[in-house]
Amino acid sequence: MARRSQLAAQLVAGHDGVDQQLIKVDSSGYQYTTLVGTADNGLAKVATQAATEMTRTSDANAYAIGDHISTTITAGSVTPIQFTVARAAAGTGRVIGAQLTLDSATAFGAMRLHLFNQAPFAAAGYQADNSALALTYTALKTGAAGANPNYIGFIDFITFVAQSSSSVSSGACDMTELNFACAAGSQVIFGLLEARAVFTPANGGKFNMSLDILQD
Repeated sequence: MARRSQLAAQLVAGHDGVDQQLIKVDSSGYQYTTLVGTADNGLAKVATQAATEMTRTSDANAYAIGDHISTTITAGSVTPIQFTVARAAAGTGRVIGAQLTLDSATAFGAMRLHLFNQAPFAAAGYQADNSALALTYTALKTGAAGANPNYIGFIDFITFVAQSSSSVSSGACDMTELNFACAAGSQVIFGLLEARAVFTPANGGKFNMSLDILQD
């Protein structure tokens, strides 16, 4: 590990005392870091991104506040949102930021991405697109596989910047960082997307979600 004296001009101290080397600042002013420090397992902490894309159902029915944004209007047939976040099975780490990009410059509104260590519902338990999102006690505490606790937290996307044919929002975590712990045999965490404003979506619109991750 490089010494602080050697990298003083390039490093900032993390809140937990580890050093982080600045590597990039995006158009929104968000700073991306690569790790200089070690996790409890003796491996260096690594800053990376985990992205996934969801195509919503083929209609343009308006969302109400609290509605589920998903892939189908058929309950129980929803394709779950998944992010590969860990570098090994049962891996841990932190979500330190996020970005949501849509393929429409006009069809957007405030949204909230809920994150879970394991699937919040069994396959048949997911609510349909445009129905009220119900975060049950089981979904939050244990999820479909019985992990405890299951709920990681949420990320709000409030303000979108419209481009010529797209729009993008940098998300704010409900805490500065969100700790995750993947299930045994898994490198994946799960998400549910919720409308937090009334808006009319694009027919078959694409939602690209990217998480900024600090892996243990």
